[in-house]
Formats: sequence, C-alpha cells, structure tokens
Amino acid sequence: MLTLSKKISTIICINLDINGEKKEIIEYGMIALVQTVIFVLAVFFAGIFTGTAFAALIICFSTSILRKSSGGFHVSSINICTIIGVAFCLLASVLIKYVLADWISLFWLSVITAACYTLSFIVIYLKAPMDTKNKPINTVKKKTRLRKSCYIILTVYAFITATLIYLSYQFEMTTTYALCFLFGLMWQILTLTKIGSKLIGSLDKGMSRTWKRLRSM
Repeated sequence: MLTLSKKISTIICINLDINGEKKEIIEYGMIALVQTVIFVLAVFFAGIFTGTAFAALIICFSTSILRKSSGGFHVSSINICTIIGVAFCLLASVLIKYVLADWISLFWLSVITAACYTLSFIVIYLKAPMDTKNKPINTVKKKTRLRKSCYIILTVYAFITATLIYLSYQFEMTTTYALCFLFGLMWQILTLTKIGSKLIGSLDKGMSRTWKRLRSM
C-alpha cells in the first residue's frame, strides 16, 4: 500500500514538476487517500459475505470521521492499521446484527447510549486531540479548533443515535444501526486511552512479529 502510494505521488510530482516540501505533502496526502479507499472497499466487500456491509460501513465511517479531529493511537504500519480496522468493523457488525440487535432492549440501549456519550465527552475533553511525532499539534489555536470539532461530531452522532433509537421504538425498526454508531464511537474513544493504546499496541507487536517470521520463511 505504501509503495503504491509513493509511486502514484511520484508520477503526479514529475508531471506537475513539484519538488521539496510540496512533494512530501502530496505523498502524505496520497498515502492517506489510498489507505482510505482500500480500507473502505475491504470493509464493504468483506461485509457483503457476512450480510453486514452497510452496518460495517457505518462503524467504519463513525470511527474515521471522529479520528480526523481527535487523533488516536497509531500502529507501526499502514497494513497493520488496515487489517485491525477491517477486522474490527467486520466482527463488530456481525456481533451487532446477529446477536446484540435482538438481545438488547430499547431501555438498556438508551441507558448504554447515554453512558457511552457521557464517557466520550469526558475522554475528548481530557485526551483530544492526540497528536503524533510525525504530525504534532504545535499551536493552542489548532488544538482548540480540533477539540471543538470533536464536540460537534459527538453532538451530531448523539442526535443520529437518539433518532435511530426513537425510530426503533416508534416503528419497530432494527437497533442495528444505532449500535453501529456506538461501536464505532467507542472504538475511537478507546484509541485515546492508555488501556486502548496498550491493547492495540500488543496487537501491533504480535502482528509485526508474525509478519517478520512469515517473510523470513
């Protein structure tokens, strides 16, 4: 994936005669674009086989949109990030559609929703935005802007989730999609915490070791 991104960005820079810092910006943007496209397509096609494509995409986008502003723990490579993300979206969507949607009552779903959003606002206030060495947040103004964006996104998510729960109650619709928003939200919130960082970091190390062993065989 990284090699493909660099080849595309190199071709663009050569054709437009771009060098230096602008070339690095284009390369970084292309990496993000290619990763996003591959990630979404992988989630969608994997979801088709399990009958949960739409649910998996909701989890995917609810996580990704908030992550743009909040940041979060980063693994060692794009490939591992994609594998973990796709696996989570797929497994969560299957669990929600075939188990939780029929098992959790609307009352308890409402309670869980209130708890999840309360926790999310607290974590965002304490932890977000979380920067990285490669992409530091150097100004207070930018940090304030990103945190404000997080609050707006959380408010929109809360409104959508509440609407979906209301529709489920009023018209006996499935609670699958409300649960998808909650799962996507809580996964991203988890990446902002120490517990989440350790958990994902352990997965990252395990997958990196496995990949090195496979390459050496």
